[in-house]
Amino acid sequence: MENTFLNTDYSTNYEKKSVIISSSTTTHGQTEFNIEFVDPLRIDQKVDIYIDSFTTQNIFKNSHDSSGNTMGFIINIDKFNFSNTSSNNSFINNRIFIPNEEKTNNTSSSIHKGKKMNYICTQEPIVIRNLSMKITQLDGISSIFSSNDGSFIIELLLVKI
Repeated sequence: MENTFLNTDYSTNYEKKSVIISSSTTTHGQTEFNIEFVDPLRIDQKVDIYIDSFTTQNIFKNSHDSSGNTMGFIINIDKFNFSNTSSNNSFINNRIFIPNEEKTNNTSSSIHKGKKMNYICTQEPIVIRNLSMKITQLDGISSIFSSNDGSFIIELLLVKI
């Protein structure tokens, strides 16, 4: 009788969980990505979300233009609440900033370690089947990719609170 009110839905039992999101560009200048998970991402308890790694390929190098827009990337993920991030720049406010560590303008892969294991938000329980991401240069408009075949992998770490 004491177990009557327990949750009968699927639940996870983890202290830490890794979520790897991978996508590639299909058109030059692409900034928005729709991600479909193979299996729904079930967050059934309150977690802190951290960026573990961010890897890119075929992006503009850090000094692409004199505006400074290529110094880093701005990322927004629609299902996560970034409202605890404040900035004096409206393009960066409530977004994730990742430094651009690419030094050459070629087809190599770059690992951007400036955001290794950095806190990005706290997430309440949710089931996520798909999400939308927007990745831009610092101007909030321009693509980070220098060709039609750019790609990225972002690894998020979910840590139970």
